[in-house]
Amino acid sequence: MQDRRPLLEVKDLRAYYVTKKGIARAVDDVSLDIMPGECVGLIGESGCGKSSLALAIMQLFERVAKTTDGGPGARARLSRYLKAIGDERPVRHWMQGSVVFRGQDLTTLPEKELEEIRGRDICLAPQGMTKALDARSIVKMHRK
Repeated sequence: MQDRRPLLEVKDLRAYYVTKKGIARAVDDVSLDIMPGECVGLIGESGCGKSSLALAIMQLFERVAKTTDGGPGARARLSRYLKAIGDERPVRHWMQGSVVFRGQDLTTLPEKELEEIRGRDICLAPQGMTKALDARSIVKMHRK
């Protein structure tokens, strides 16, 4: 019997950039399920949040969000903003929501466990990688 549980479940995912000018929601309530064997492509205009979504799924968004020059107190400003709009959901790594991969909620895992999953089970080929990798190379990497 084939397993019909999603390989990846993203629920109500939000990710925020805090800048000196204000707060931008880079990922806005994204939910999706990817079943085993499915191949999913994400397309959209430049700046629409594709890379931010991928980084949020991999729990790497905070590394980029920290560099948006929110300055001292950025985390506190984000907390005040969320409270003002009535959103009391917890924030971790500048994100809210859940990302469940093979039954594990990645948003709750310690960094050490995430490092074991990244690269081995979940990969990101950023823009421009088509010049460095072809489809055969990517398939070979995933089969290892």
